[in-house]
Amino acid sequence: MSSPVKSSKTKPQLSFRELLALNLLQLRRERKWSQEDLANEAGVHRTFVTHVERCERNIALDNVEKLARALQVPATRLFQEDVDQRLRESVAEKQTSTK
Repeated sequence: MSSPVKSSKTKPQLSFRELLALNLLQLRRERKWSQEDLANEAGVHRTFVTHVERCERNIALDNVEKLARALQVPATRLFQEDVDQRLRESVAEKQTSTK
């Protein structure tokens, strides 16, 4: 059995924390909501949303559910890999600059 060939065009693998951050940011921007708007809808503090979007928090499933309900999406939507390419590139850029 041969191993899969990796294409030079493959997207960098993101962690679940990064996927959550990017999807949260993307969905929030689509709604033209501020972090404070999302926090109020979800019943969490604004700085909590900030920390999640910066990948600085390892959040509980209960909070994932609160954020998903506020955005009116299934919780699984917050972990989809079809994130806007510009957002994905900005995370990849930050990863390389911190290494």
